[in-house]
Amino acid sequence: GVDDQLSALSRIFARGMGGTDLFASDCSCRGVVHSYRLAHETGQGLIVRDVLTALSARTSANNPFVAQREKKVSLLTGTTVTPKERIEALQALVMLARHLEHRSVVIALLDQPSASTWAGYPFTEAIDLQSSCLPASLQKEVCPDGLRLKLPVLLFHGNAAVRDAVQGVLLNYFQVESLTVVINDPAQWPVTFQYCVTCLGVASASL
Repeated sequence: GVDDQLSALSRIFARGMGGTDLFASDCSCRGVVHSYRLAHETGQGLIVRDVLTALSARTSANNPFVAQREKKVSLLTGTTVTPKERIEALQALVMLARHLEHRSVVIALLDQPSASTWAGYPFTEAIDLQSSCLPASLQKEVCPDGLRLKLPVLLFHGNAAVRDAVQGVLLNYFQVESLTVVINDPAQWPVTFQYCVTCLGVASASL
């Protein structure tokens, strides 16, 4: 069925996400999100599982030959990174999704648009890296309102790519432009501060 085909595609994309070619990695990230968007509920669960498994199994982040490769520009972030740094950032997103106890949030984090050096025609006709893929209905599934109060804490994550992805989710999914939105609403403090305390005791939170 369609879900089986999308699941097979997502496994290919998941392997590409953890590769050392940054162009292929950026496009594979977007391919995973598109696959999730097109799949039914059961297929979506399989795609999330495949992504988490594939990235968790990557070992090239510790490969000294990968670490020595020249820096390249990521199309999604517009920043200059090494393949090693990119893989470590993707693995940090996986750990974050597990720590939040909502695995599909990794799709939301991968869905965030950013400045790209490949923004002109015909590149945007082939794959638009500057726009979110998920409709509003799926945005609420991969990142429900219950997570919104935890995300501001993760703006202090130790990995810059994770901070950028979290900031993108807050802005694009919840229209939260700054921490003052949380600070100025005392009703939000208990959940946010409780999660902050929880993160301080967990190494994978990387605060």
